[in-house]
Amino acid sequence: MASLSPIRIEQFHQDGYLVLHCAILAGRLKALQQVVTAEVEQRARRMHTAGEISELRSEDSFDRRWFQVWRQRGGEQDVIVGWSACMFSKALFELWVHEGIVEPLIDLLGPEIQFNGDFWIRPKLPAEKITTAP
Repeated sequence: MASLSPIRIEQFHQDGYLVLHCAILAGRLKALQQVVTAEVEQRARRMHTAGEISELRSEDSFDRRWFQVWRQRGGEQDVIVGWSACMFSKALFELWVHEGIVEPLIDLLGPEIQFNGDFWIRPKLPAEKITTAP
């Protein structure tokens, strides 16, 4: 990936964030998507076994299945469900060190950067109050 232009670096310092379109191509997210898909499958099966849902919704697409499972259960999570531990994987690590993320960070912060391993992943369901941020 090409270095960030001085204009983009200034934009970051002015706005406090920078949107990088196509920094990571969709194909590179496939491995992490498989990790998420496996976790949704496990959670859906546990809910089904516990009688909390009547259908596994296995035919639903990646971007709809978890929502459809939760609609059966009532549509609102009781607490903010963290998925961090179950998402920790080679796929997530490879995303963290992907050049589309690391190279712009080097341009913005310099070469002496490190990731401390702290991250938070949780599903955000449509119109859900508990995970809605202002």
